[in-house]
Order: sequence, then C-alpha cells, then structure tokens
Amino acid sequence: MAIKLQTNRFIQQLFFGVGALVMVGMLVQISKTARIQVDLSQSQNFSVSGELLDLLAECEQRNLLINITAFTSQQGRVDAAARNQTIEELLMQLSRQNNQLQWKMVDFDADRNTAVQMGVSGYGTVVLEIGSDRVDIPERNIFYKQIGGAGFQFVGEQSIERALRKILFPNPKRIGVISGIGGRDLFDSSETGLSQALGIFETQGYTVEKLNVLQRKEISSEYDIVLVLEPQVELGLQLEQQLATFFQHGGQLLFASNQRPMILESVFQTRWADGVVAEPNALFPYWDFPIVSSNRISNLEGLGSDLSVVLQRGGAIISESANNGIQHSSIVPLSSKGWLERNQGTQKENPTFDAAIDWKGSASLILGIQNQDRRTLLMRDIDWMQNSMLSEIPANRQLIEGLLQWLNQSEEPLTGRDLRQPLLITQPQLSTIRWVVLLPLPLLVLLFGVLTWWRREHQ
Repeated sequence: MAIKLQTNRFIQQLFFGVGALVMVGMLVQISKTARIQVDLSQSQNFSVSGELLDLLAECEQRNLLINITAFTSQQGRVDAAARNQTIEELLMQLSRQNNQLQWKMVDFDADRNTAVQMGVSGYGTVVLEIGSDRVDIPERNIFYKQIGGAGFQFVGEQSIERALRKILFPNPKRIGVISGIGGRDLFDSSETGLSQALGIFETQGYTVEKLNVLQRKEISSEYDIVLVLEPQVELGLQLEQQLATFFQHGGQLLFASNQRPMILESVFQTRWADGVVAEPNALFPYWDFPIVSSNRISNLEGLGSDLSVVLQRGGAIISESANNGIQHSSIVPLSSKGWLERNQGTQKENPTFDAAIDWKGSASLILGIQNQDRRTLLMRDIDWMQNSMLSEIPANRQLIEGLLQWLNQSEEPLTGRDLRQPLLITQPQLSTIRWVVLLPLPLLVLLFGVLTWWRREHQ
C-alpha cells in the first residue's frame, strides 16, 4: 500500500513538474519571439533612449570605433562620488549596447598627465572621440544643479547624443515644421507629443526648425523636407498654394491632415475618403489601432520581416487616375479585410461592415507621391508617431526611419539596432487564449483528479 501511495505521489509530482516546464518553455519562447527586456530599476534609470540607441547602431553599422574618456568630478564636492558613479553607470550601459565603444574613467587629480596630454582643463569633462573627430562635453552640460534644492539633474545621455550626432552628421539637412496653424508639436515631450519623432529626425541627420508661413510669402527651397502635422485650422488657399509650389520646385513634403486640402488633392491626384479605418486585426482592446505586419508595408527597404507596426484609426486616402508624371505608391495599404467605417455612433465598439453605409475598396493609410525626383508622403493622422506609441511599439520608430529614407530615395539599410518588439495581442487572439484558459486546462485538472480517484477505488 505504501509503495502504491508513493507511486501516486510520484505521478502527481511528475505531472505538475512537466506542466511547469511546459509553462516556462512557453514563456521563454514568447520572450525570445517578442524580444522582451524589462528594466526593473526605479524610474527605468538603466534604459537608454531610442535616439541614442539609433546613433550607437549607426556607428556600429559604419564600423566606427568610439572612445569615451570621462574625468572625475572635483573631490571637494559633496556630490562628487554620486556624479562619478552616475556617469560611470551610463558608460557601462552604452558599452553593452555597442561592442565597438571603449571607455575609461580618469581621476583628474591623481592622473593629471592624461588631462594635460588630452588638453582637458576642467573637472568632470567627458571627451568623445571617433577617429580624428572629437567633442569635449564640459561638466556643466552633463549635470544641472537643482534649482531651490540639493542634488543635481543628470543630462549626460542627451549631451553624448548631441556629440555623436555632431560627428556623424557634420552637414545636417533641414526640416521645416509649419507653425501658426495649430496641430501636433514636435517639441512636446508629453505622451501625446512628438518629441521622440523629433529625436529620430535628428538622429537621421536633420536639423528641425519651426516655419511660420504667416510671416513668409513662400517656402524657402533651403528646406529639404517640410512637415504639416495635423493642423487644427484650415490651411487656406494661400498656404496650400505655397506647399504645392514647394513640391513642384523639387521640395519634399510629409503632409498629415484630416482636413481635405482642395488644391493639394488636385496636385497629387488623390481624394480624402470619408470615414475611419476599421480592421479586424486590431490591438486589444482598441479596435481603432490596427496592427500592420511589415510584409504588408511596401516600397520600404530594410524593414524586418517580423515587425508589427501599430497605426491609428484615422482616415484613408484614395488614389485617383494618376497622370502628368505623378506616380502613387501605396506604402501602407488598407487591408483586403479592412474598410472605412462611416457609422460614427459605433466608433467605440467593435465595428462590423455595413455595405449600405460603409466603404470598401483600394485605399492607403500612408501614400507616397512621386514625380521625377520629387517625393511626398500623405497620411491622415499621426497618432502612431506620438511619444507613447513610439515607447510601446519600437517598430513604429523603424517605420519613421523607413519613410525618411523613402523620401530621400536612400538605399542604405535602416538602423540595425535590436528592436525589442512587444507582444501584440489582437482581440481574436485574446478570445482564443481566454477559451484555452477557461476550458482545456480546468478539464485537464478534472480528468487527472478522476483518474486518481479511479485508481484508488480499484486498488
């Protein structure tokens, strides 16, 4: 009898052990597939910004060796040890992200010869060198003294980012952002702002400045790209004509507006469609954020084969019959299962296609316009570019890079840094998971209990 009890216990332990191993294996596989990495430090102190990661990847792609020499802070300072530790931890993190980055901490007082040889005269200076190029970052640009209190604010990451950008892109191109018409703000660092997109533009070698067209009669050809980001007021015929002239004279546009541009519609031979995009493959629990796999995105070179971009609910653009040299490239087309929802009363519910009201056909969420060497990007909404989305969906960052390279007709590969793609679950997938948890697993436990009872009854 004791042997039988031991056997039953062994079977139970084996069953639960195998189940635990299966669960752990599934979690490991999901983490590998989704490239999940979690920073458990308070306030995510050990996470490097996406912009700096892109710059480090650019250096690695160019096979550039980075040397960083950090001199210690003045010993008499109360916070000297904290400052030295902070910069050292940042450099350790950067070296983990780029194998070709070498760094060292130099005691400014104990090793004054090194400071003299490098021409460094200030405590806490950080020297960044790539080949023959060098940028010195003074301590005052790394630590800001807290106003009205003790301690400091560390901005060393941003300073190193600017230094890298200065070396990598000595002759940056210019982007002008149309201002004076409301709309989204590239300089806004809130969750709904676009400051991370601004960082991507700068990482790609652009300088970005506001362009107040109300003070100009025309848009200068000195700008390589002009951005229109969801204006809140009507553009007006004068501004539309300025944008059309800029395009016709060889300028590049990234034009995002839900308002119908009468002149530009004619110039680009397109039509702003009524309704909002609805797709069954939508991010749970928001049906208005469709998941777009990278194999559906066309005309963009270098996008990974396993990336999933999350776009916004906004409207779509329909291509009319193009002529006069105009070519349309549907970079992100409306899927074959998607449609334009025109029943505004169901926007917050799971929509279903109503043939009597809704529209279904060929349209684009992002449309490329080509005319000889001139290129323009058209879209309706840019919620997918806002800070909260870029933080949660790294693939959206790579889409921005791809769009910029498409505008520039660049064949260089996209930034090669490892994208930690989150696990995206659609509503149908969530339903499947829910049923698996609610039915098969409890039934399996019940079956095991019945088998155990049967064995005991018949022994």
